[in-house]
Amino acid sequence: MASSTMVAIPDANDNSDTSGAPKQGEHNIHAEQTRSDPSFISQINVTNVPYFRGPLENRGLSQGAVSIILSSWRTSTQRQYVPYLNKWRRYCCSRKLDFLSATIEEGVNFLAELYKEGIGYSALNTARSALSTVFNLPNNQTFGTNSLVTRFMKGVFETRPSMPRYSDTWDVNVVLDYLSGLGQPDEQDLKMLTYKTVMLLALLTGQRRQTLHALDITTMDLNPEKCTFVINSLLKTSRPGKQLAPIEVQAYKHNEKLFPVAHIAEYIKRTKGLRGNHHKFFISYQKPHREVSADTVSRWLKNTLELAGVNTSKFGAHSTRAATTSAAKAINMPIDIIIQGAGWSQESTFDKYYHKPVEP
Repeated sequence: MASSTMVAIPDANDNSDTSGAPKQGEHNIHAEQTRSDPSFISQINVTNVPYFRGPLENRGLSQGAVSIILSSWRTSTQRQYVPYLNKWRRYCCSRKLDFLSATIEEGVNFLAELYKEGIGYSALNTARSALSTVFNLPNNQTFGTNSLVTRFMKGVFETRPSMPRYSDTWDVNVVLDYLSGLGQPDEQDLKMLTYKTVMLLALLTGQRRQTLHALDITTMDLNPEKCTFVINSLLKTSRPGKQLAPIEVQAYKHNEKLFPVAHIAEYIKRTKGLRGNHHKFFISYQKPHREVSADTVSRWLKNTLELAGVNTSKFGAHSTRAATTSAAKAINMPIDIIIQGAGWSQESTFDKYYHKPVEP
């Protein structure tokens, strides 16, 4: 059996619809559905959405200042907010309300309507945050921090709590045994080499799919002993003064079939003549061999888990993050190495969301 000591966090250097009332079943339109719809995503641009610009322009800010402020919302945030703001605008239109100057009470009533449609605490929390961008309240107060709103959300949590998706995690040795059984890197076709390489990187770094998708060959330093990636793009956890440390993948010579640096080198060799001008590390193993999306990286991870025998009806691609960091903790790896390698700011994040017992 492959040793779980291999699975470790490496070096610590780690078209807005303004029609009337909502259509039947419309509450199903939320971030999860729109995330993979390119036609929807291409329409989302907060700099052009009037209900984002309106409250700021009403405060006397210049067009340039407004545009810069609106740039603070990342695309992922826009995907989450816009569907609820569309709903809010239709709600106000059907009741002849000004959606930019409605009362706190109307906002709470709107959240209550969403609750009646079956929306859970997490999604309602997103809707609350979305309304905070359009409510113009005195004394710099926001909709989300209003005492009536916070009390409403407390009631939602008590009646419809948001529970963790996983209460346990899978045994990394199951996946390592499967990967080892695939043989040496030069013995696999490009598809399986891709699957194996992405899974090895996920297990060894503890990174989410967004980070794996951001890996770039132009910022990669590869030698026989280790491979280092520098991430130059914004990630979910990026903020002023904090960026993910370089990701280092060390040589692992105890099992050549699980030697990550050799798999990275073989993947680069095999894709060199296919990638053209594409610089992202991962490209499609099928023609036309273009850079893949973060969703594709997730699908590769999930497919590999399924091939290894992990229950993918329960565990998704993101579960690799909990599985590998929990395995590292189980072999008494120092917690500061775990949280720094995975890119967390504090130990409580790991303890609350990722530290799980192994599923029997």
